[in-house]
Amino acid sequence: MKKTLALFFVLIVTSLMISCTDKIDNSEASKTASAVSTLQQKAVTQMFPDEEGLERAEAPDLVEIRLVETGRNVYSGRCEDGASVYVEYDDNLILSTGSVDGSFIFEVNPSTATSPWDIKIYAKTEGKNLSEPVLETADLGPVQESEFASYVWVGKDFRLFFTATENQFLKTELLSEERIDKLTSRTKERVKTLENFGAEIIYVLIPNPNSIYPEYMPEGLERPDGITLIDQAEKALTEGGATVINMTDTLIANKNDEFPIYMRTDSHWTEYAAFFAYEKLMTKISEKFPNSAPRPVEDFGFAMEEKSVGDLYFDLGMDLTNFNENTVFSNIKFETPYDSKKYKDGEIRIDEATMSEISLTNSKMPSGPDVYIMRDSYSVMMIDFIAERCGRTYYKPLWEFKFDEDEVSSFSPDYVIYIVTEMNIPNIAR
Repeated sequence: MKKTLALFFVLIVTSLMISCTDKIDNSEASKTASAVSTLQQKAVTQMFPDEEGLERAEAPDLVEIRLVETGRNVYSGRCEDGASVYVEYDDNLILSTGSVDGSFIFEVNPSTATSPWDIKIYAKTEGKNLSEPVLETADLGPVQESEFASYVWVGKDFRLFFTATENQFLKTELLSEERIDKLTSRTKERVKTLENFGAEIIYVLIPNPNSIYPEYMPEGLERPDGITLIDQAEKALTEGGATVINMTDTLIANKNDEFPIYMRTDSHWTEYAAFFAYEKLMTKISEKFPNSAPRPVEDFGFAMEEKSVGDLYFDLGMDLTNFNENTVFSNIKFETPYDSKKYKDGEIRIDEATMSEISLTNSKMPSGPDVYIMRDSYSVMMIDFIAERCGRTYYKPLWEFKFDEDEVSSFSPDYVIYIVTEMNIPNIAR
């Protein structure tokens, strides 16, 4: 039953998220992202000659090897804490990656003309000589079943990314002037409609993980300068009279904090990152509802926890039981009206219950604001945070962004709130 639910969840997430962008060829995206380029025309042993008196680093331990698509050989394993992993083919370094908490993942893509490749995998730790090589083969096939592998880029330093974000990352999908004008005019209409019963509209716009961490994308994928989809949406929505909370600058400013702001093996941000959005959102709402001012960060008890790896690792078809990810979760010091779990037991993947309609009433805030929220899955990390500061909170099912005037009017909210990631902006701009 659990396996069926997990598959159902991934089908929904991937199909709905992919629909937010123009059609992309995921197989080509994967090939581009993982195309092997020679970093240096020399063998790894030439780069790191032995130093007398130093012990040798432990050889990397390959835990799982999976051919997820034709020519996409994915290797995950363990090494000494802090070690870097180097891969060599034909006496040349072809890729390197860092490890995190002693875990690493990389992929090798042999060319059709020269496959299979006999590769050597080394580990190097500061203060130690290069490890002995681990010998492996990278081939074109046979492919193992990995139905959603084309949705995943294997990045650097134990980071995975969602290929559906390619158009936003490369800035090849921007809003046309016609769509910008339409979004502005539609926003003006919604603002006027909501004013009839004293409500306001707020948009929380959240950048994709690779917009904040482009340095961890696979070799060959670099983000160009220039305007982003979020920039365009912010301008159009603001000109339409909405309040816009663009999280880009805040997340960039906090990307190197003690706590991570995005998961490494999952497609979502962390609860720590969501706190900053909650803080900005409730600060705005507290202008009219002072008792709804955000709680201080100390009340959330943020701490690192080790749980099974996330949805992107799952999409590769890899075994979730082999690795954990050490990331941040809240341990809130207050009661909230939300009493369901947000994550699967022992995992960082969100629970299916969070995807459906959620209606909450907070008996401790009877005069608090009533909020009606349209959202994607990034809302999950702060479902309880927001609800604790409001009177009534209604969460639409994930990815239902249609503005239904009758439904909104019947709820009679003080605020209509959109919580939307960069990749879903096209869905609110149609």
